[in-house]
This record gives sequence, C-alpha cells and structure tokens, in this order.
Amino acid sequence: QLRRIIIKIQARLSDDDRKYLHFFFGDDIPRRIRDDPTLGGTLCAMESLFDRDIISGDDFTYLITAFEAIGCLDAVTILKGHQQQMKLTHVHQSMLSLISIMPPLPPSAAEVFADQDDEEAQPLHSDKHKRFSTSFRLKIYVVIIVLLVLCTTGILITVPFMKGIQTNKLNEDTKMKDVILKEQELKNKSRVSRPSLLTFSETRERLD
Repeated sequence: QLRRIIIKIQARLSDDDRKYLHFFFGDDIPRRIRDDPTLGGTLCAMESLFDRDIISGDDFTYLITAFEAIGCLDAVTILKGHQQQMKLTHVHQSMLSLISIMPPLPPSAAEVFADQDDEEAQPLHSDKHKRFSTSFRLKIYVVIIVLLVLCTTGILITVPFMKGIQTNKLNEDTKMKDVILKEQELKNKSRVSRPSLLTFSETRERLD
C-alpha cells in the first residue's frame, strides 16, 4: 500500500522538489542516485530506503519528515492520512482480539426458564454462587467495553488535533522558505546591478 502512495506522490513533485528531496536524503542513499533527480532516480532513492530499512510499510515517519522539510504539503497530507488509517485499523483489530477473549455472555432468559426446575432442586449456596459468577462476568464485560470506547474516542480526538498543529507548522515553514528565497533573489539582483553602476561612474569621470 505504501508503494502505491509513493507512486501517487511522484506525480505531484516538481524537478526542484526532487532535487531538494535527494539533497535531504544525503548519505541515506547512494551518491549516484542522489545525483539523479529524475523520476527514475527518485524511485530508485525510495527503493534504496526500503532496502536499508529506513522506511517500511509500517513505519514511514522518515518520509513524512523529508517532505515536511522541503515544504511539499500535498505529500505530507497523503502520508499522514494513510498513517491515521493504519492506526484506526490497528485499534479495530485490537478491539476484535479483546472481544474474542472476553468471557461468554450470561445465559438468555429462555435458557434460565428452561433450567429453572433444575436450579430449584439445587442447594441455596449453589444458586448464589451462579448469580455471583454471572454478575462478575457482566461487570468485566462492561468495563472492557468502556475502556475500548474511551481509547477509540481518545485517538479520534487526538489525531485531528495533532494534524492541525503540524499543518500550521508546515505553513509557517513554507512562508519562511519563501521569504528566504525572495531575500536571496534580491541579493542576486543587487550583485548583478553593481558592476553596471561602477561602469557608469567610470564613464562619467572619463567624460569630465
């Protein structure tokens, strides 16, 4: 599933995004792959990360960090959505496992009435013991259900909250990146314009 998502993300990356991404990977991928910021080079970079166990189908936090660093918000959103879906699936599987090991439900009303004659023939202390056992199992059943509901609710509340915080952080990083790029462009323009100003001054002195 993660490989399908990576292929989907590739269509959203520009040439500059690939260069930034390969630069971020650094020594985590071979140099020959790092120097090839094409579609094929990026796919080879991803394959290298799989081979080195830096990312896997269960843990791809490294990729999320990389796309956050280069300001590729679409890729971050896709990966985080897949990560959230995996967590919910894990919770669902845990709930099913707990339900499978829970004690059986108490007998139905029909079964109780059917066995009523036999129960009346048993000693009083045996009847009390059965009632206590049934009540105890019901309490355990209720406690487990409440705990499962609380855990699921906590995850559903926490994940969107953390996602909002991370999105705000990404927006701030992107704005900062734009500011730095604009400042760099202004510096480059000022460097280009200086020689022409000096030439104009020299020409004026010669004319005078």
